Amino acid sequence: MLRLCYQFDIQNTIVRFELRKLFQKSSVILKNRLTDSVLDKNIVDTENNSDIKKEFIKGSKFEIEVAEYLSSKQCLKDIKSMIPEKYTRKRYKYPDSQFVVDKDIAEELISLIKPKLLEDSTCHIFEINPGPGAITEQLLQCDIKNLRIFESDSNFISNLNVLSMLNKKTTPITQYNFLLTSALVYKDKFDNNGRFDSIMSDIQHKKWEDSPAVKIIGVIPPAFRGGTDLVRYLIYNIIFQTGLVLYGRPELFVVMQPSSYLQITSNNKDSHIVYRSSSVLFSLFFESEILRKIPKKCVFPWSFRNSSKRLSPIHKILATDKEFLYFVRVTPHADLLTKIKPELLKPLWYFLRHHMISRRNRVIETIENWIPGCGPRLIAEGITLFTEFGDLTPQEILHIFKLFASWPEFNSCPFLSSMETALLKMENPGCVDVLEDEDSEEVVEENGKTKQVKL
Repeated sequence: MLRLCYQFDIQNTIVRFELRKLFQKSSVILKNRLTDSVLDKNIVDTENNSDIKKEFIKGSKFEIEVAEYLSSKQCLKDIKSMIPEKYTRKRYKYPDSQFVVDKDIAEELISLIKPKLLEDSTCHIFEINPGPGAITEQLLQCDIKNLRIFESDSNFISNLNVLSMLNKKTTPITQYNFLLTSALVYKDKFDNNGRFDSIMSDIQHKKWEDSPAVKIIGVIPPAFRGGTDLVRYLIYNIIFQTGLVLYGRPELFVVMQPSSYLQITSNNKDSHIVYRSSSVLFSLFFESEILRKIPKKCVFPWSFRNSSKRLSPIHKILATDKEFLYFVRVTPHADLLTKIKPELLKPLWYFLRHHMISRRNRVIETIENWIPGCGPRLIAEGITLFTEFGDLTPQEILHIFKLFASWPEFNSCPFLSSMETALLKMENPGCVDVLEDEDSEEVVEENGKTKQVKL
């Protein structure tokens, strides 16, 4: 009897196992059929004169979303055929370039900055990576004398030439990604071929305190360790007095990610993880303002950013205006080199890089590592034993640095030799993607514990 019951249980188990496999297989087949059915039945309405015809769109959900967006307005339908498929088939995490596709948005952006573009006839206007030319068309209609266009994708060059001819202009169009200028300067350093100088050959040199020598218009895409981040690159151009700043002050009118702008403009009231050495340098070197928020979808190719656990400490900034991009103006201070002497720019950079790798570093304790016994002089300036670098504003940090650099012991203390050693270890001083180590991976102390955070 027991044997019969045991055999029955085994047979029952086998039957249930086979039924479960059959059910799972049928569920997968049904799901695939439903997915194919949904994709085949996605319909986008397009206008043909006054009649409305329906066209069937097959592809991934992303491709369908892109197709629906490009069919949502007449100006987008006009530009749709000019966009290569590689920009509409997938999202990019770190695209080399991005461009505005909505002509209505482009018209609004240029109308905001048109007075600035026309105020100085000696200033050169650079448009970088215009793509199909939504912004280019507006610039050509502004009667700008010194307009130059830099486009990295050869697919767009012929269309940009047509736009120039239609507007009766002879605008120079160069196939080059201006966002990767740091790599060009890096090559010139080793072989002295003067590639960057040839690009800037007709640019008039100006004094720093004069009006901007170059005004740059374009989109700054999400960048991996600052590779294509023009703002951060300009910070290090100023520090090492190389690249674009040798021709005078550059002014930027750029579209950028809200998270990038909020991080670079953060202050001591923000999170310790967000307030970094690059934030302090940006505040000291530049003035900036948000001119307009634009829909994120109007910039192609569409990008995304992974919301991994390691980004959780700055999730508030990453979640700010997720569906928008910022159109901002960034201008270096005209009196920068009078407030900070050129010979102190490198020491200032190293001072911030070294001391703000953790914003919880105490000011007196860390500076006494360079000049022992200097604590009373700092206390006389209002610094307490418990004051941390993260508590100070950029101007207060600059004041502390100037005091430090003015002391008689400064030239003989280990600080300058440590800075020179750090520069020698760098493959390319002045190149932003090399100098971003302190921002991309840094030590942060939370609740008394020190941990490594990758940004």
